[in-house]
Amino acid sequence: MSIRHWVLIACLLALPVWGAPLPALDEGIALVGAGDYAGAVAKLAPLVPDNPKDSVLQFWLGRAYYGQHAYKLAAEHLAVAASRDGRNRDIAEWYGQALRAAGRLQLALDVYADYRERFPDDATLLGDYAATQALAGDYAGARASFQELAKLDPASKGSVDDWLRVLDGLSQRAQLEPPLLQRTSNFGFYGDGKDPAASWVLDEVDKARAQVSATFGVRVRNFRVLFFTAESAYRRYAHIYVPDDNDLHAVAFTVRGMLIIWSPTAWPEPGDHHDELVSTVRHEMAHLAIAQRTEGQGVPLWLNEGLACVIGGTGGMQTGRPPVPPIPLAHLDSTFQNPDVSRVEEGYSQVHAMATVLMDTLGRDGVLQFLDRLADGDPLPAAYTLLAKEPFATFLDKWPERFAARKPAKE
Repeated sequence: MSIRHWVLIACLLALPVWGAPLPALDEGIALVGAGDYAGAVAKLAPLVPDNPKDSVLQFWLGRAYYGQHAYKLAAEHLAVAASRDGRNRDIAEWYGQALRAAGRLQLALDVYADYRERFPDDATLLGDYAATQALAGDYAGARASFQELAKLDPASKGSVDDWLRVLDGLSQRAQLEPPLLQRTSNFGFYGDGKDPAASWVLDEVDKARAQVSATFGVRVRNFRVLFFTAESAYRRYAHIYVPDDNDLHAVAFTVRGMLIIWSPTAWPEPGDHHDELVSTVRHEMAHLAIAQRTEGQGVPLWLNEGLACVIGGTGGMQTGRPPVPPIPLAHLDSTFQNPDVSRVEEGYSQVHAMATVLMDTLGRDGVLQFLDRLADGDPLPAAYTLLAKEPFATFLDKWPERFAARKPAKE
């Protein structure tokens, strides 16, 4: 056999084998479209070793990881797709969003700036760029970009006006925050020392931090507690991050390494609010611990809220009666953005029950392994099946029965 024949054979062996992967690729794309991101990852990830440079495969796998909240992995695969197909604006949009969600803001800004030159009339990319500027703290740059967006796309004026209002609040944020009252080795406490609740709230935050840290196997630290005495000041500050009226943020919430609390001395309802506030603080602290354990990767909202209810508390919310029939898993995360507060409370009741059964099934150590696997990009059903020794479909089918057997509903 001649050298030419050997070279030809070597070239053929080096080509991607598309006979088998093509159906799996199409199936994976369909799963992403259906919102079954875990199924899409399971279908698409095995194709990568034989097709590492396929931009279509890398794009859809990145989309699937994004849907699983595994933003770092999403960004890695979308980066490959972007390097192979720099003129595809869909890749540009999702790559920028994944970088932003993964917290890689400077790289996201660089990517968006590059794509803005390639797609100067793309309103969506300009809006994403402006939002990333705002997250990075470049409020002046974000304002200019949003104003440019309003000119480019007049239909976006309502959204732009909302963003400009948020930017006004962010630029005044430092003036709205209470002064530093005490700095511990783990967090800074900002508030009015004359507030009679300040001292015990600080102690309860520290106790909750220690307890929740031990539960999640991390040391929750380097966060700030903003303790507002006046309701007007709390509302103005909360409105920066929660633009719409939302009863679920009535007394406390967390955002990007901050725990924001309204002092119970100013709550309109009379009585001792100690237990309710402690429960709320523990719930919000659990969110900080989950974010630290997983680096904000891989955990769907329903699981995050459910574990915060089980390990942290419910802040006085009634969560003992999950809805019948249960909210489908595909719709569960969106329930928490529902304007109907009663529907949101049903969502909390359900995820509290689901997380309770999950904790019974896996135990504390198993739940921590579960979170670690999700953070590493494992599909949730596969991670559960591996640890629980039963299909995730069985969990979805049986959790109401198991919860009822564990804690019978009270009439």
